[in-house]
Amino acid sequence: MAGINLVILYSFGAEAVENILHRTPASIITPEVTDIIAEVIKEELGSQALIPPITTAGGEDFFWYPKEKPELKTGFIALGEDAQPGLHDPNMHFDHSALPNGVKLHVGLVKKILG
Repeated sequence: MAGINLVILYSFGAEAVENILHRTPASIITPEVTDIIAEVIKEELGSQALIPPITTAGGEDFFWYPKEKPELKTGFIALGEDAQPGLHDPNMHFDHSALPNGVKLHVGLVKKILG
């Protein structure tokens, strides 16, 4: 099946060959992990810091792990660091004041999951 870029090209009468070298897997989110993350956010940062989960069309290289080992449980945390122009962009910059919150959340998750 042709990718969307080829569909656009073909609609203008152009021809092209699509050669995909690498695909990044879509997010594989475990609902139980999402619930644990929500608990830790409320415990560490307060209820006001928790926003409803969002759905994005993006992928993430860390989701190769559950793709290769489906027994792994995964979740995703956004810190509100305002990454611009976006994550993984070579010109990315972000609000460094969000880093301590990331540490609190990760330490809280380790304590909650491992005891």
